[in-house]
Amino acid sequence: MRMPYRPPPHSSALGVALAALISAAAAAQGQTRVASPDGRNQVTAEIRDGKLYYSVQRDGRPLLLPSLLGFEFQGAPPLRDGLHLVDTTRKTVDETWTQPWGEVAHVRDHHNELKVSIAETASPNRQFAVVFRLFNDGVGFRYEVPEQPNLGEFAINEELTEFTLANDARTWWIPSNRPRLDRSEMLYSSSPVSVVDSVQTPVTMETRDGRTYIVIHEANLVDYARMNLRGSRMENRTLRAALAPYADGIKVRGRTPFVTPWRTIQLADRAVDLAPSVLGLNLNPPSVLENTGWIRPMKYVGIWWGMHIGTMTWSSGPKHGATTANTRRYIDFAAANGIGGVLVEGWNLGWEGDWIANRNAFSFTQPYPDYDLRGLAAYAKQQGVKLIVHNETSGGVENYERQMDSAFALYHSLGLDAIKSGYVTDLTSEGHSHHGQYMVRHYRRVIEKAAQYGIMLDVHEPIHDTGERRTYPNMMESRGRAGAGVQRLGRRRWQPAGARDDSLLHAPAGWADGFHPGHLRHLDRARLGPPPQPGGAARAHDARQAAGALRGALLTASDGGGPARELRTAAGVPVHPRRGGRLGHHARARGEDRRLRGGRAAGAERPKLVRGGDHR
Repeated sequence: MRMPYRPPPHSSALGVALAALISAAAAAQGQTRVASPDGRNQVTAEIRDGKLYYSVQRDGRPLLLPSLLGFEFQGAPPLRDGLHLVDTTRKTVDETWTQPWGEVAHVRDHHNELKVSIAETASPNRQFAVVFRLFNDGVGFRYEVPEQPNLGEFAINEELTEFTLANDARTWWIPSNRPRLDRSEMLYSSSPVSVVDSVQTPVTMETRDGRTYIVIHEANLVDYARMNLRGSRMENRTLRAALAPYADGIKVRGRTPFVTPWRTIQLADRAVDLAPSVLGLNLNPPSVLENTGWIRPMKYVGIWWGMHIGTMTWSSGPKHGATTANTRRYIDFAAANGIGGVLVEGWNLGWEGDWIANRNAFSFTQPYPDYDLRGLAAYAKQQGVKLIVHNETSGGVENYERQMDSAFALYHSLGLDAIKSGYVTDLTSEGHSHHGQYMVRHYRRVIEKAAQYGIMLDVHEPIHDTGERRTYPNMMESRGRAGAGVQRLGRRRWQPAGARDDSLLHAPAGWADGFHPGHLRHLDRARLGPPPQPGGAARAHDARQAAGALRGALLTASDGGGPARELRTAAGVPVHPRRGGRLGHHARARGEDRRLRGGRAAGAERPKLVRGGDHR
């Protein structure tokens, strides 16, 4: 009689273990990892059910759970399904480069790179790669799509990139789906990530255990649409890329080969470690300018605040601010107080009526009759002050581009090497998003053209800073945030009580200018007043605030020096002393900086109360 087979002791456990090993080996064929140089940050890329995912850990703790990667194209299947891992390549970079100006003199670029090559297993057999670069302070990744027979010209409907948070992190955000002309100058609100709707980047988060701060943004935005993020509205903790569209809804047009901007995930243990950040700079190409000696940051005053409080007008008339006499007074004031420049808004024809609707009426070469452009340029030079030219476009991009060469040539001939430009609009004349590929291309043309004529740029209502100042150091400021000149004005009193103006939240979006007399720190508690009257009977506190605090307190040194990541002289992270290195200081909270009100702080105290990292 045949006895039934009985497995030997422990064979069941051995079989389970063997099956697990086989399964793990199979999974390993579609999974790969890379860590930062210090080993704290780790990214895993893997194929699951034919889809490509990535995840992020820090100190062995999950920060981002497996998050989808891919594209949806118009008129073609999505590049998302039926994928397999073809190859991986790795390299390490450790080098230091020097900025001609900025918050950090010498920047160390130390990262480990993993390139994951992916292909479809079936027709149309398209290929692409995702490149991950891991730094000690964060992660950058981008798509690279080679030229190939079955993917030439394309139109992207959606980029499928996801950021799936491991816990319901506290999130600071400003909305991306409200049709406001000053959308980027709204104050930040705070909520759990699970209730976020549609928001702009950078988005700042704090994990539930308070151990890690996360900033999601992008770097090296060239010929692509800006990335916003779309939340799940209570369904989960996943944020999805939401690209700014053309008028017809397409997000990006192009042809292979192409690369996307870097998607950046900055990581820090403390809020104060979020700034200064060099992650985005390191993900941009080196400078293309051979000579940068003419590029120097500066403090400036000017004729613009009076328009906001009704004491002056941009257009001609009895209250016209941009007159020759008024500008000379400001130049004299700047020269007497060691301030480098004077900005003049409303000097050029086109400000009559609704200048936003009449965007194509602006001239960028013809001044109003009461403004002597040539004479003032010569007078400013004589006084050792830079006259800063204002170019407001109101989104009339074609009108501006038609005049750029002639305007920039005129400014160059007069020795005017600084422009503040503006784009007060939500949509272009053609109906394209202010932040879409159409405008990204425009901004890059302006930067390149300005560099050609030796002109520095201070761009308002811009595409948020994505580190382009490394490649074009003449891009001095990308003011995609609320400066002191616009925070807490009457039109912002609708903001929720929890809204923040924390400089660390704004920092990756660009610098803020706008340091105004009577508005040193908390504008909602400070008295609105007219701009200082240079050379005239200025109130004492105007002179102290506009000159005393600015002088020596608000400008990073132009030369710098020291080891990598050493802050330049006079630069500092503007975190309130009571915060203990954490975010969450309420915009209306009272603190030591109340002493700035009414001139109660001694002159020596002011640099401590208003630090150089926030206002330049």
